[in-house]
Amino acid sequence: MQNPIEKLVATLEEQKNRKRDLIVPTSKLKMTEDLNIEVINNNAFSSSEYFSPNDIMKEGLSEKLGIPRGYYRKMESNLPSLLQNNVNGWLGFQDKKYLLRTFTNGEEIGTARALLSDRYNLIDNYDVLTAGLEAIQQMNVNVEIRRAEVSETKMYLHVVCPEIEQEAESFLREYLKDNSAAGNGIISGFVLTNSEVGRGAFEIRPRAVICKCNNGLIVADERFRKLHLGGILEEGEVSWSQVTRQKNYELIISQTKDAIRTYLSPEYLGQMIEKIAKLNEIVLEHPVDTVENVCVELGISDDHRYNVISNFLKDGAGKNGLGIFQAVTREAQLMEIDKQDEIESGIIPLLTSKTFLKKFDRQHKN
Repeated sequence: MQNPIEKLVATLEEQKNRKRDLIVPTSKLKMTEDLNIEVINNNAFSSSEYFSPNDIMKEGLSEKLGIPRGYYRKMESNLPSLLQNNVNGWLGFQDKKYLLRTFTNGEEIGTARALLSDRYNLIDNYDVLTAGLEAIQQMNVNVEIRRAEVSETKMYLHVVCPEIEQEAESFLREYLKDNSAAGNGIISGFVLTNSEVGRGAFEIRPRAVICKCNNGLIVADERFRKLHLGGILEEGEVSWSQVTRQKNYELIISQTKDAIRTYLSPEYLGQMIEKIAKLNEIVLEHPVDTVENVCVELGISDDHRYNVISNFLKDGAGKNGLGIFQAVTREAQLMEIDKQDEIESGIIPLLTSKTFLKKFDRQHKN
C-alpha cells in the first residue's frame, strides 16, 4: 500500500504544475452558451481562454453576484440561457476585480476552481504540507501520519502521537469488546488543514483518537489559525514572490511547533477525554429516534445512517450521548474526508448544546 504522504505529495506536485491564478476585472469575465467561463484578453493572455467551472466556482459566482444558490441550480438544469444572462448581466453591472484560481489541462479547456477576493493571500497546500512536516521533524516527536488527503475544498493531515495515551476504561470497557486487545486508551494528535479555494483558513486543531476503533474527536481551538487575507493584487497573472512564500512557510513552521507543544501533552489530552466522558451523562428517552434525528441534522446519507444505527445498537457504548458519539464517528471514517472532518468537529458541540434533548430526543419523522 502506498504511503499516504507519498500519495498526497504526488497529487500536490501534479496540481502545482497546473495551477494558474489570475486577477480579472468583471468586465473581462463572461459565461458562454455552454456555461463555461471566458476570460477576455486578460493581461496574462493574448486572446480569450476558457474554463469549466467546478461546484466551488459556481458557488463563488452565486455568492459574488448575489444569485441564490438554489436558483442558480434551477436555471442551470432547466434554463441554461437564463443562467448565462443572469451571470453576464451581474458581471457587467459590477465594477470589481476577483482572483480566479484555475487548473490548466494542456490543450483542453481548463478548470475554474474558485472566484475569490483580490485580497486573498494564497497559502498553498504544497507549502503547508512541507512546512508542517519540517516542523514535526524539527520537534523530534514520535508521531504517525494516519491520513493525508486533498479534496476539492481542503487538504488534511491527520497526525497522532501514540506515546501520549491515557486510559479511559470507565467508559470504554464495554465498547467493542471483541477488539479488547487494542485496550481502552485514547491517544493525542492533531489535524492540519488548509484550503486554497476559500473554504477555510490554514488551521491546526487538536484531535484525540480512541485506540479500539480509531474514532476521532476534533476540538474547536482557533489559537493556531491563519486567515487567507493580504494586500490588493494587480490585474493579470499572479506570481507570488519568494518573500511572501517564505513568510507563510515560516509562519506554518512556527504555528505547527506551538501546536505540538500544546496539543501533544497529557494535560490537553485529559481535557479532551473529559469532554467525551461527559457524554455518558446525556440520558435519552428515545435512543434510536435521537440517533436518526442527529443523522439528519449532520446530513448523513441513508446508507451511512443505517450503519450508524447498527453501530449504536451493537457496539456496547451505551444508549446515551456517548453511544451516539461513538456510532457516528466510527461510521465517519468510511465517508469522504470533508464529511469526516465536519462530523468530528461538529458532533460534540451538537450533543452538548443546551437545546439538544428538546430538539433531538423525540420520535423521528420520516
